[in-house]
Amino acid sequence: MIEFKEVSLNFDGRQILDKISFKLEEGKSLVLVGPSGEGKTSILKLISGLIKPSSGFVYVKGKDINQLSKQELLSLLKNMGMLFQKNALFDSMKVSQNMKFPMLETTDFTEEEIEKRTRYFLKEVGIDHAYDLFPAEISGGMQKRLGIARALALDPQVILYDDPTAGLDPITSRKIIDLILQLKKERASTLVTVTNDMNRAYQLADHIALVVKGELLWLDSVQKARTSDDPRVFQFLNGKTQGPLTEKL
Repeated sequence: MIEFKEVSLNFDGRQILDKISFKLEEGKSLVLVGPSGEGKTSILKLISGLIKPSSGFVYVKGKDINQLSKQELLSLLKNMGMLFQKNALFDSMKVSQNMKFPMLETTDFTEEEIEKRTRYFLKEVGIDHAYDLFPAEISGGMQKRLGIARALALDPQVILYDDPTAGLDPITSRKIIDLILQLKKERASTLVTVTNDMNRAYQLADHIALVVKGELLWLDSVQKARTSDDPRVFQFLNGKTQGPLTEKL
């Protein structure tokens, strides 16, 4: 479903990613972990076509997304949903209007179908009672659920989650992860998730990778990640303050 071939990314002379390569099969879940500010969210943006690589190739469903026409890219993106770290909700729109916006903008659904899907997905994430409320009137956990519902509104085959449990209490975090896994199973969707909550990473991952200093270390399964002999992996997964990740250059 997703493949990176020797992808590098540079911003203002700074190398963000350095020739990373990986493949993710359809229906599988990849979790990206690693120190903050070292490229994890950039990988999501590359997959979604929000940014282009400085070199290398990004394939989604076998297509190089940076060689597609505008119309072809739009068609591909309709099969992709993204939950942004800050949810990217429209403060001036009610919950229901936030839900309807992507369908109004990108589909030919009738008003009746849009209304039906809005109510269905809000119920799926357990916030149908907030239909007429504004984002500021609901909790952080409910905002996350709204972001998930909106990401799923077009029944995407690929879903990108940027830190879906950031700032949430442990109980709400667990509910969010359970919901993500439930909907993944029901829809056989492919997931790529960024998180530094290792408990949640272990719950979500079919595959796990560490992104550090522009390099992607493919750790495969959770079990292989836990038993890796790479000192960078050991330090990060165990939260050690001493090690190669914190050594001064």
